[in-house]
Amino acid sequence: LLESGGVKTILQGRESTPGLLEKKQPTNVSAAELEYQGESGLAVYKGAAQLWQGDTALRGETITIDQQKGNLSAVGGARSTLALGDAPSVGRAEEIRYEDATRQVTYVGIKAPIATVSKTVPPTPAPALPAAPNAPIAPAAPVAVPAHDSGPQGDLKADRIVVVLAKEESRML
Repeated sequence: LLESGGVKTILQGRESTPGLLEKKQPTNVSAAELEYQGESGLAVYKGAAQLWQGDTALRGETITIDQQKGNLSAVGGARSTLALGDAPSVGRAEEIRYEDATRQVTYVGIKAPIATVSKTVPPTPAPALPAAPNAPIAPAAPVAVPAHDSGPQGDLKADRIVVVLAKEESRML
């Protein structure tokens, strides 16, 4: 099933609902398009995807829900607000993944590329004269964007952050 043009769905709670969400409450999801693979239970929302239920929200360019495994992910400028116990946890990363089997939320940032130096070609020196006014501008080097999570656990920034949830509740251990 492929739907496009401003998809809005309401998912009813069931046993395979990701454990990050409340099984007794409906979950809202919206995106530009939805690809649903019924047999595998995989729902892929693309284009400014948003998922929310109560005080929990997840946003990203793509949100994937695996209804068989209970997993959930947001990729592409992902952001989350997770109701974890008494205080929310707010996160940003290139990718945010929830794995139901391990009850872990993983935030993955963008690592800076490792610069390589060629041993056979000497580096080119910088030009001594300023470039012409209409000269093309060289693209900026990719920048590292760490994952960021802020909440009752503190304010964390790293390439990768893993939050382990309690077995039965959406609260941190």
